[in-house]
Amino acid sequence: MVKSASEMESSILKSLTLRIPGSTSNLGPGFDTLALALNIYTTVRFDVLEQPDVSRPIVTLKGAIAHLSGSQNQGDLIYHMLSELWQSDHDLLQRVRVTVSSDIPLGCGLGSSGAAILGAVWASYALKGLIPTRRDILTEGMRLEGYPENVAASLMGNLVVCGPQADDKIIVAEQLNWPPRWCVIAVVPRYTLTTQAARSVLPKKVAFEDAVANVQRTALAVAAISNADESLLKLVLRDRLHEPYREQLVPELDLVRRLLAGFPIIGCFLSGAGSSVVVLVNERHRPEVLDELSSWAEGQAHPPAVLDLQVDKEGIQEVETA
Repeated sequence: MVKSASEMESSILKSLTLRIPGSTSNLGPGFDTLALALNIYTTVRFDVLEQPDVSRPIVTLKGAIAHLSGSQNQGDLIYHMLSELWQSDHDLLQRVRVTVSSDIPLGCGLGSSGAAILGAVWASYALKGLIPTRRDILTEGMRLEGYPENVAASLMGNLVVCGPQADDKIIVAEQLNWPPRWCVIAVVPRYTLTTQAARSVLPKKVAFEDAVANVQRTALAVAAISNADESLLKLVLRDRLHEPYREQLVPELDLVRRLLAGFPIIGCFLSGAGSSVVVLVNERHRPEVLDELSSWAEGQAHPPAVLDLQVDKEGIQEVETA
């Protein structure tokens, strides 16, 4: 028997809808440390039924994400994370249903996994009537994801600097205001990369001078962003720990850098583990850089998407609860 919409709604004991921004991480030298929230979003609704109902799918995809290859993975990831978090509450897990709508490109280094994990961790507290702390969220996110910076950016908004405390057990994060005139353009290839594949090309050891260079550049990048010092940031966005090894997987990184070599951009870097490439540009130069990238993309055999983005300032939001 097919249930009417009103009958389905009446069977819902509690619901929670979250709007979660995507993110770009690393920003060149800030490997596993820096991340920036972006105005592309995953919206996740969690419904807790009065009774388990096998006629309702556990995960439902809506909107553009429903037609993308591999999109079911994001919904499945959310449910898998809930399963991990609710191991001692099997009854609640049986009654939860998840609906996902997203405009974050999947598997492209723009924080789709971090947003999914954040949604699951937040819901695991909120649906039990608990209020999660930042420490709770980041510590659980680190345990589940392994790399907390995307989760932190989606949680807090703006730019975040994060990492473990000295004992490596608790993640701490600080938020910095992103200069409002600095715009973000993302070049998103049609292929995807897994974090595992992108990590597999990294060396087990790096030269001491490369490690020191990245520490110096990351510190200078944080100072440049804090002071809205565009000239300084232009000088320090190059990385020596991961991008030289990942360029073989993402040829667009070198192509875009060459294309924009004569343009007044702030910098260009691999977004997270890839495959997206991010260009930072002052808003006064945004139209010419956006036009150049769009024209170039249209001429490619497999045209990448060119996304004109802004920084999300708010982080995760509860859209509605019941």
